[in-house]
Amino acid sequence: MKKISNREEANKYYKLVNNAINDFMGETKARPSEVHKYLTKNGVKFLKKLELSDVEGIDSVLNDVLLHRRHMEDDKVITFESFSKLNEGSINVGSPSVEHEKILADVFNTSLGHIDVLDPQLHLFKISDFGKDVYAIIFNETEVSKIKEDLKVKIGSEISSKIMQISDVEGITIDPIKFWLSDILDETKLFESINSKISSEMVFNFIKSSLFESPSLNFDLGRFDNFKEYSGYFIWSSN
Repeated sequence: MKKISNREEANKYYKLVNNAINDFMGETKARPSEVHKYLTKNGVKFLKKLELSDVEGIDSVLNDVLLHRRHMEDDKVITFESFSKLNEGSINVGSPSVEHEKILADVFNTSLGHIDVLDPQLHLFKISDFGKDVYAIIFNETEVSKIKEDLKVKIGSEISSKIMQISDVEGITIDPIKFWLSDILDETKLFESINSKISSEMVFNFIKSSLFESPSLNFDLGRFDNFKEYSGYFIWSSN
């Protein structure tokens, strides 16, 4: 019987099992809770098909991955039901995929079984390893571009909603005149101007601010000063 003797081997088996479950879910169109229920009863057969049944401890690996998937589904339901204004949040690029988790596993040199999503909207994860918890948010390049576009629209809306009032001309008082900027601004030129002023740093700071202002988080995350770019992903993690 084969043994998992180090972290590198453990990561390899976690990835093999995780990818197999991905394929299984894609073929069956089943929810994580349904997959968990089915494979809890049929795990031996599943592992034999993968030719992994002779690996000592592989049943624990399978159980970890199944529980992780089920918890992700539970977290999404809880988050959605608890916060009715989810879709009105500052960041709305969809829930993270397993690829986000794989990147975090590589960056933090751990297995998928030690990674849990805390807030799908904010792409906030907790990485637990050897008794230490690290919190991280992760977005890929496409998602950051979407956040930038949303930020541009929000800024444009803020500007357009303003009212300018003129009550004097060269120091001479006149009857007040109000102008709604939305009536006099050229929208195309406005967004071109906004786009030229939004830097990557501004977008990154907006992402971090959205994290700390989220009503869904009621515990201290610490500072997210550790930043890394990895394989087309942007990652901020706590100290």
